[in-house]
Amino acid sequence: MTTEHHTVRRNSIRYSCPTPDPSQALFFGNGNMGGTVHTPDNSLYLLFGRSDIWSETASMGSIAGIWIRGGGELFTGNCHVRQECDLLGAEIRIESETPTGRVSFRIVCLRQRDVCIIDIEDRRNPTCKIDVQIDNWHPGDKTVSAGRYGPETWHVNGTSSFVEMNRRVGVNAGALGMADPLLGRAWGLAVSCGIETAPGVSQVIVATACAAPGEGGQDAVRSACHGLLEETMADAGTIIEEHALYWRRFWEKSWVSLESVSGDAEYEERLWHVNLYAIACACGGKFPPRFNGGLFLFDRDTRDWDHGYWFQNMREIYWALLGTGHWEWVKNYFAMLVKALPYVRAQTASLFKTAGVSYRETQSFWGYVPHTDVVAGEFDPGLHHNFSNNLEVCLLMHWYGRASNDKAFVEETFYPLLKEIITFYLSWAREGDDGHFHVAPANALEVWPNCKDPMPDIAGLNVMVPVLIGLGERLGSDERDLECWRNFLSRLAPLPVGYWTIESTFREGIHADQFFVHAKADPGGIFLPAAEAMTPHQQRCNMENAELYVVFPWGLVGLHSAPEEQRRFQNTWNHRTWKHMNSGWAQDVMQLARMGWGDDAARRSIEHASHSQRFPNGLFINHGAPRFHEALNAHPYLDSG
Repeated sequence: MTTEHHTVRRNSIRYSCPTPDPSQALFFGNGNMGGTVHTPDNSLYLLFGRSDIWSETASMGSIAGIWIRGGGELFTGNCHVRQECDLLGAEIRIESETPTGRVSFRIVCLRQRDVCIIDIEDRRNPTCKIDVQIDNWHPGDKTVSAGRYGPETWHVNGTSSFVEMNRRVGVNAGALGMADPLLGRAWGLAVSCGIETAPGVSQVIVATACAAPGEGGQDAVRSACHGLLEETMADAGTIIEEHALYWRRFWEKSWVSLESVSGDAEYEERLWHVNLYAIACACGGKFPPRFNGGLFLFDRDTRDWDHGYWFQNMREIYWALLGTGHWEWVKNYFAMLVKALPYVRAQTASLFKTAGVSYRETQSFWGYVPHTDVVAGEFDPGLHHNFSNNLEVCLLMHWYGRASNDKAFVEETFYPLLKEIITFYLSWAREGDDGHFHVAPANALEVWPNCKDPMPDIAGLNVMVPVLIGLGERLGSDERDLECWRNFLSRLAPLPVGYWTIESTFREGIHADQFFVHAKADPGGIFLPAAEAMTPHQQRCNMENAELYVVFPWGLVGLHSAPEEQRRFQNTWNHRTWKHMNSGWAQDVMQLARMGWGDDAARRSIEHASHSQRFPNGLFINHGAPRFHEALNAHPYLDSG
């Protein structure tokens, strides 16, 4: 197979497919349904996923794969293949010049319906019959090769781990009025194939559907798929025009054009559009996109870090969306959290014996935290006392409210949730001999477990408690609550500043051995990850710099801070714990930019991209890439790109 150089146009991304490697796949989606397409085994292979398919163990895989074969040479031998994803119109085109003529495919995943249309034009001499087959693999799947319109498949969860999960965290879901969200959940896919619209021109239509427990199971799924196929066959032209209009309006909000002498700006412009397109394809469904692949898997159900939503990663999707003007999709994530509130409240009481709520860093869509067994006393030390994600959720809500001017959301959703989260901190914090309220034990992110007064929590409380007080005063909160919040803020432990002594041992790989030895508070010192680590010889567990959260995301120090605070940041930056390349969840670029270090921020932005945007289509590899020798992963990531 001959190849072309990788080129990118202002309104599309183009690259050749020199091998059938899935990493060369193009991706498509409408928010709720989507997938990837590539060309293995002389075939076109589309792997479909949805945002609302949850297995018996609450993992999220794919629905099924579709093989489209056309006889003879299609993508092998002497064929010349070109792939193009038109970002403006959200259309994929794949063409193969064979020794006997040309074959082209146009793939459109309709924004308004859970339908994908594949138009096929076969100009070979002679033309070959197009064959469509379903590739299935889930235990319990039901597949027929010739349903009402063509091949179809569906799956119904026959078991569920929901009861065992509840036992592990000490929650009585029945008392909360919760039904099992996994048992009986059904999903499926139906194909209409071989629709000839002209000589050598045919159309394949794929429809998908999902039914939550109690919504009719496989019968409801099959009926929904058939209805979608009928609607699309009846008026495909109009539906595609609506799809194109949607995407034109989408890009009117967020298209950018950058120029530079070095070419760096143009490179980042391309990455901006490709990653925004991927996030747009993944957002807007019934559930928020998973950061680890979204709808875009390459190998059946293979997904790294599979259980639930990891806030550390999810927030980075929404930081970007708030900046693009597409903040409407952030509400989808908030809605999931709010729906889970009764479960999380009960789980918080079980795990921590406090009032209020504490969402876990890692949780299922209904709020369950994995790696925990309250009965056996088993907890993940890197996550159990990680609380600051709750304050960051509130910060995202605060930013959304300011950007959208959605007053109803602020008053009816954000304010009540913020009260519950601050209530947890009021219950968890303890008054010390110094008269201050201290947050302990608490993790400084996943980096330093079992700390006292971690920077992300103390900085976050210094930002969000005043927001709570301001909303409470405006919305007429009880004066006793207001006084309680004011007292807590006035006596909150100070931002951790001073010196840490760390013992380091070189070790090849992503983690050197670093151990906390001693902390000393000193107003002339640097920003610290926490006031102290409470476990003797505590080992650093991950890659972030918790001490720099005072700049981003919390914004207590920045470009306009007093000179002494800017110098403190500079000293902190020079002595930060994790100094390696922009890997992990480092916010190096944002932190440097907020301090006004523009040249350094620009350099690190390019460094981040060249190090981590390794997929041929510009998407992001795993955050732990150095651990895997910078190899490509089983799927792209949606967050840090």
